Amino acid sequence: MEIQQSSSDGVESLNGLTGDVILSPGTNITLVPTGNTITINAIGDGTGTVTSVSVVTANGFSGSVLNPTTTPAITLTTTVTPTQVLFAGATGVISGDSAMTYAGNGRLTLGVEGSISARLSLADATSGTVDIIAASGGADWTMTLPSSASGGAGNALIDTDGLGTLGWASFLTSAITSINSDSSAAQTLVQSTGVQIVDGGGGAHTFTAWLSTGVNGGQSAFGGTKAGEDLTLVSTTHAVAGEIYFGANKQNYFSEVLERWSLGAGAPTATMHIKAGSTSAGSAPIKLTSGALNTVEEIGAFEYLSSGVSNSNDLYFTIDRGAGSPERKQVAWITSSISGNAATATLATTATTATNVTVSDAGSDTTTWIMLAGTQTGNQGVLTDSGLTYNASTNALTATTFIGALTGNVTGNVTGSSGSTTGNAATATALQNARTIGGVSFDGTANITVSTATGGFTVSGGNLALGANSITMSGSIGVTGTRVTKLWATDIESTNMPTVGGTAILTSLTAPSFTTVELGSGGATDTTLSRVSAGIAAIEGNNIVTENRNTSTSGVASSPTASQTDTITHSLGRTPKVIRIYGIGAFVNNAAATPTPFSMGTYSSSGNTCVYMTSAGTSAQASQTSTVFSVFLATSSGNTISGVIQNVGTTSFDIVWTETGTAAAQKYMWECE
Repeated sequence: MEIQQSSSDGVESLNGLTGDVILSPGTNITLVPTGNTITINAIGDGTGTVTSVSVVTANGFSGSVLNPTTTPAITLTTTVTPTQVLFAGATGVISGDSAMTYAGNGRLTLGVEGSISARLSLADATSGTVDIIAASGGADWTMTLPSSASGGAGNALIDTDGLGTLGWASFLTSAITSINSDSSAAQTLVQSTGVQIVDGGGGAHTFTAWLSTGVNGGQSAFGGTKAGEDLTLVSTTHAVAGEIYFGANKQNYFSEVLERWSLGAGAPTATMHIKAGSTSAGSAPIKLTSGALNTVEEIGAFEYLSSGVSNSNDLYFTIDRGAGSPERKQVAWITSSISGNAATATLATTATTATNVTVSDAGSDTTTWIMLAGTQTGNQGVLTDSGLTYNASTNALTATTFIGALTGNVTGNVTGSSGSTTGNAATATALQNARTIGGVSFDGTANITVSTATGGFTVSGGNLALGANSITMSGSIGVTGTRVTKLWATDIESTNMPTVGGTAILTSLTAPSFTTVELGSGGATDTTLSRVSAGIAAIEGNNIVTENRNTSTSGVASSPTASQTDTITHSLGRTPKVIRIYGIGAFVNNAAATPTPFSMGTYSSSGNTCVYMTSAGTSAQASQTSTVFSVFLATSSGNTISGVIQNVGTTSFDIVWTETGTAAAQKYMWECE
């Protein structure tokens, strides 16, 4: 978040702000510490003075400041183990491995006598190493390298006295084998510009005798001779890595343990750790040379472009705006005076203007103040008014006066001669506009009595509930043309006999016409008697069968034949609910005691059904039932006739006959109701 600040404004707190805080030129800025850390870069015109400087102990370093309020001089100190070579640790510069010590006077010792053997590894450009290892259990011995002036063309370093002392001697093409290499292949030492070790596989490893003493004109190290080959510097072949130093004072090095660079900063605590600068010219930690800005912005790039204008913004840093989208930002600074402890300051003397602020819920605070501004627009300071407060616990907004329209519930007195209030008033004495009830004006100041309701009362959208109260009246409920649809009552008391259709109930119960009658007791109306059609009534939707029957033998042929259909005419005047038919046959052989064939059946909405007795010789026969026929007669074995009632209507119905064999004579009677 950026806060733009004008020289005449202030802000009480920067708590909750994130991002850059940019302060425009103005008066001095005072930072009041309360535990936070603020980093402020200079920007704009003006001059200023740092009033106090201190050193924070961290990463293995401590220090002191001389003249901290005038011309500070900073001294850094650290503690390391004497004689051990320094390494870059995870938290700063630390003492090195005990197997590498420096005793002074140019004496560097590798290994620990009696426990750790020294080992010097020379790595090949492609693969393999050449190791120089101290002899295990051997006595002390010295290798002395003579000065370069002692050597001549065709000479080489050889053991000249048999005691391990190397000296220059004529060597030419003579060879020395087995020179203490870890390789099992034979090693050959041949004359070259310096010394060349050739392993048994033909690979050459060259070094000069002047690595420790130097050579006139300088030296160069090359890793390979082919394209893309590398030069690799490794601190040690041991599992515990060390440092690779640059320079005799060992202040600049690369820690292989931490994989960090230290440029005079001691043990590095970052990937690149640079020592602090001083007041001396040319001692700045980093110095950029002005140059053109990248045409294509690169995320993470620092760039410097001098415009030649005093105090111009020339330093740029490219950030990632998301999804790999770079955006170059100009680094801003201030040049006005700063006082206070920046490490813990929370308040700036002159604050920038905030386009956005971070707010939080008031919680259960009983009193908070509403933030106000002096004018409608522009850069304004934040103001409050003791007469305008908000109680977060009760959600109550309090002010001495409200001007304008209010919507919602208002507690307290509302005064004024104009405007309007929308909502419910806690107390009121009169209606602004009186209303007419039953022709009588009502303004809410007193009760009214409606003696004559002009136009009557209208209740719509609900019920008029009086509870246990009564309606007292001398007129009628409902009038001709506007009658009450239904009246539900437990008891009806009447001076005169009630009338139905203009006829008193006591005088005639047949003259009135009812569509439905509700029957019940104890306040329950659980039975409805209703008219279905002429002569048909129903109870709860089920028709009541009246005593209207038609019985006859007419229309049914005596001894009908196969495939014969009889149409029977009835006089019910409606469709019969039930049709019954009875049949009886003649004896076939009375002497043989053949039973008399008979049948009785019905037709209803469920279909045809009947019961009958079979006839088959002189043996006993069981009674039978059928859900196919209305009548079935078996006059003798193999001779039967059956009838099915169909096409039942309001004036007639059919009996469809089917005969098997030749049935004896029969008679039938039907009945419908």
